[in-house]
Amino acid sequence: MKKVSDLKVLVFLLMLPVILSQMAIDLYLPSMPSIAKYFNLAPQGIQLTLTFYLFGFGISQIFYGPLSDRYGRWRMLVIGTVIFCLATVGSFLSLSGTAILSFRFVQGIGAGAMTVIPRAILRDFFDGKALAKILSYFAIVWALVPVVAPVAGGYIQYYFTWKGNFLFMFFLGIVVLLAISFFRTSSQKTLSTSIKQVFSNYFEIVKHKQFMGYLGCTILVYTMLIAYITASPFLFQTSLHFSPIQYGWLTIVVTIMFLIGVFLNAKLLSFYGVHFLVKLGVTLNLIGSIAMLVLALLGYFNIWVIILPMSIIIFSAGFIFPNCAAGGLMLFSHCIGAASAMLGCIQLIACSIV
Repeated sequence: MKKVSDLKVLVFLLMLPVILSQMAIDLYLPSMPSIAKYFNLAPQGIQLTLTFYLFGFGISQIFYGPLSDRYGRWRMLVIGTVIFCLATVGSFLSLSGTAILSFRFVQGIGAGAMTVIPRAILRDFFDGKALAKILSYFAIVWALVPVVAPVAGGYIQYYFTWKGNFLFMFFLGIVVLLAISFFRTSSQKTLSTSIKQVFSNYFEIVKHKQFMGYLGCTILVYTMLIAYITASPFLFQTSLHFSPIQYGWLTIVVTIMFLIGVFLNAKLLSFYGVHFLVKLGVTLNLIGSIAMLVLALLGYFNIWVIILPMSIIIFSAGFIFPNCAAGGLMLFSHCIGAASAMLGCIQLIACSIV
């Protein structure tokens, strides 16, 4: 078992599970209509595959946070990745809509570790603006996934059907598992935390007004993105008659704006504080949201009234996500795992409900 002494290598390794957990959301989007037809489900039924994934993704994080504080970050990260891989195989082999929904929920449970624990490890090593910058770079990579994944998923769907997307996820999961198994670091001393202390930490976190403010901003933006990605395959492919491959390429127009946003945010952190950039992001988000609402009320429906306002909304997310995560984690140095867990848990459960 090797120790990672180079922080650049550490950051790169931590990006891998985060990328995979996000890819499980975006890769199979072009396959949604095909999966619905395969299992004889309505569009609303197959959209639940994303809802169940997000719910498992979110609820599991409240357990991974304190478990990683007590038993070690990397051990729990490996366990979560194994769960993810096994559930991916189950999704591939599913014979009914109920089965794939169940396995997607378990897949989300595994993915919870692949997001909350890397974020906690980063907080072990970085603080302040340095942490915000690292999370901005994570967000840049995270932003590339919605750009690349639907395009790749569209081609996989075209040549190998929807099962090919889940098989691809499984192979990527094995790669991530091997990477994090061979390279470990003791980023923090394990804490002997009682159940009472865990609940005490969570209560302290949720009653902190500034933390809940940061969390509220991330929920605001993430629910918009989830609403878009669950509806867009049917809007573009069923209503506007684009092919799965064309849909995959269309996502680049929107998601490239998130990449620009997080890149600009990383640069602006040298001149402005985290709180200021969060307010800037929220203002931009309101502009995009109001524009989309007005166009909808006026009865317009075409590719541009979806793409243009959504581009502004997702651009704003480039400022909101990394700064809210950094701001929230910096408030709790004594229970980083729990704070990271609450950020992800409440955010994703709220998105599942929406």
